[in-house]
Amino acid sequence: MSETRTALKQIATERVQRAGVTGATFRDLGAAVGIKSSSVIYHFGSKDALLAELIRAYSGAFFARLARADGTPAKLTA
Repeated sequence: MSETRTALKQIATERVQRAGVTGATFRDLGAAVGIKSSSVIYHFGSKDALLAELIRAYSGAFFARLARADGTPAKLTA
C-alpha cells in the first residue's frame, strides 16, 4: 500500500470518528496530504469503497484485540 493511501486512510478514520461520514470529504482528505480530490478518487474509487476499507480495518483491529484479551479467537454469534 502506498504511503499516500495509508495517510488518506488514517486521516479519513480520524475525520469519521470526529465528525461522522460527512466529515471526510475527498477534497479535505486530499488537501490534508497535498493532493487533489481527483487523486483521492484514484486511490479508492468512491467514498463507499473508502468507507468499506475503514470498516474492514476497524473490525479487523477490534477482533484482533478481542482475541488477545482472553487468548481465544474471537467469534461472532448470531
